[in-house]
Amino acid sequence: MDGSDKKSSVDGLPIQRVIKKEKKNKKTMPVKEDEMPLKKVKTEKAFSIPELNDQSVSSEGWENHLNWEKSVKCREVLEALCSSVEPRRKRKPQLTKTQVWLYVGNSTVKRIITADSVSEESFDPLSKVDPEKLQTVLDFIKSDLEKDESGFADRGAVFYLRLMIPREAWPNNKYGWLHDTHMASAMLMLHRRSMQSPSPYSPRIAFLDRWFVQSWVNDYKKSHQTPNELSERYSKAFNGEYPEQFVTGKKWLADVDTLFLCHHVNGDHWVALRIDLVKEVIHVYDCIPSVLSDKQLHEECRPFTKMLPALLNKMVEDPKLKTKRDKQFTYRRHKKIPKNEDPGDCGVYSLKYIECLALGRNFDGLSDQIIPSLRLKMGADIYGEVAMEDGCNW
Repeated sequence: MDGSDKKSSVDGLPIQRVIKKEKKNKKTMPVKEDEMPLKKVKTEKAFSIPELNDQSVSSEGWENHLNWEKSVKCREVLEALCSSVEPRRKRKPQLTKTQVWLYVGNSTVKRIITADSVSEESFDPLSKVDPEKLQTVLDFIKSDLEKDESGFADRGAVFYLRLMIPREAWPNNKYGWLHDTHMASAMLMLHRRSMQSPSPYSPRIAFLDRWFVQSWVNDYKKSHQTPNELSERYSKAFNGEYPEQFVTGKKWLADVDTLFLCHHVNGDHWVALRIDLVKEVIHVYDCIPSVLSDKQLHEECRPFTKMLPALLNKMVEDPKLKTKRDKQFTYRRHKKIPKNEDPGDCGVYSLKYIECLALGRNFDGLSDQIIPSLRLKMGADIYGEVAMEDGCNW
């Protein structure tokens, strides 16, 4: 154990570090969430996209990227995506007065649910994009690129091109890496879905706003790793009042047991965190484990393992829930999960880990093979559920 793992007289919080050891057992055992087998997935049919070997495109500089995005070659990529969209003609099912949702489960087994029993898994997070939604966002991209000034964040074409352009068409090997704005829009989309009635998620979970998480990490660094005063932002998040445009009023512990968030580590990598407030454990899901060792990733999670006890000690007022927390939250890194074998999609993996966990399902089917399809669906969904709605201000 190095010096950073020893008890500090400054923060007064002993360190707990738990790393689960893998055990081999030949007997048939129930599948655990971090030991889920991956089923074979049929490879998606590749889009017909022209080769992009433009030597004039620099790997650095926003202006150079924008030049490429307004180029003929980028237009050809978009046309290839548009030509791949096949109109879906399906008879619209008629619901009775007692039915609140169509179907749950996969395409093999379908069952209609009633108002008395709403499944926590009401749709497949790994399904393909809706053709009409895809066509809508592609039309927007082409329209926005024709303007003198492109829109900002999820109101601009650049946002969607970075998210949706297939890997083989990237002008450089970092072009499609997801940025804060992508993660913020996706987390807001999940948050808004959780407020629907009925909601596909458990009522006792919360998706943390990306900008709040970023400020949390910054506060930890500025306070010299010692949690002192907590700003009003923490109080609002704790009481379900942040982001202010989408208040739930659900208090942590009283109404919420689990927090989900995306954490940016090492300056260039995304991981997903599931925080169990009751058991005081932080579960970490990392699709490229070679980026950081267990020790390094544990250190990256200090803002949460160290500050959460202080935050809960200050915020919890209910006598039944209030207790003196004098230990840091336990850190646990899950290793038997789908990996991003061809690095560059850690943002997409992190978001899909969160969505699958929030639905109470495992990660069966999640692999590099379906990432291009998931990128298209994510772009179309964000455009339809976030960018087109009022009150989405960054």
